[in-house]
Amino acid sequence: MYQMPLTVELRAAGQLFSLATLYFASTAVAVVSAAPSSTTTRSSASSSYSALCTPTTCRNGQCYTVNKMVRCYCEAMFRGRRCEHVDLDEVSFAVIGSLAIFQWSRPPRLRGYSFVYYELNRPNSFLYKNDIVMKDNEHVALVGNLKGGYTMYRVCIEDEVLADRVVRQNAIEFLTNCINLSTQPDYHTLVAWCIAALLAFVAVLLIYWQKDKFELLYFSKPVFLMYEHHKQLETDFKPS
Repeated sequence: MYQMPLTVELRAAGQLFSLATLYFASTAVAVVSAAPSSTTTRSSASSSYSALCTPTTCRNGQCYTVNKMVRCYCEAMFRGRRCEHVDLDEVSFAVIGSLAIFQWSRPPRLRGYSFVYYELNRPNSFLYKNDIVMKDNEHVALVGNLKGGYTMYRVCIEDEVLADRVVRQNAIEFLTNCINLSTQPDYHTLVAWCIAALLAFVAVLLIYWQKDKFELLYFSKPVFLMYEHHKQLETDFKPS
């Protein structure tokens, strides 16, 4: 039986080993080259989700994508699905006469918001709108020109676009971010009336106590003048 020389067998084995090495190397290169394309796909998908967040998506908060859905994490003093509502639990208010004072613990930055208010317990009540004008470092906003004397009002803080629409259409049902408050008597006016009444009362008392002098001054004057006139006549016609 013919046997292949040992050198030939070794040469053949070396060729087989080289072929095997080339095969596995090419497979590894293919796997490594496939990895970047997968990463690129995931990166593009992530960027497409983040593209759902725009500067106007969350009005007063930070926008995130969770499970391919947009989520807004609101800043303090704001709430709502898009952080569009002013959180009225974070504001304290007081009423002085016909003036309502709203105060925050820190500047709320209420640009683009308005007060909308109307009188309760009154049919066909008019809607009023006041734009909120506050500097970035201010804590207080005011609502004035309310009717004094324990008048109930509903005061709302809404986006100015919605506020314009509500006032234009008289659509009270669209107002959702509101509180109720009652005005008080205008104490300055009340004090002024009290002082005026007191002065009038004092004047009446003075006139009453000094009525004798007033009668002598105003009612006895014609008699005194008549007496002086007769005295002058007697002097003129007295025989010399």
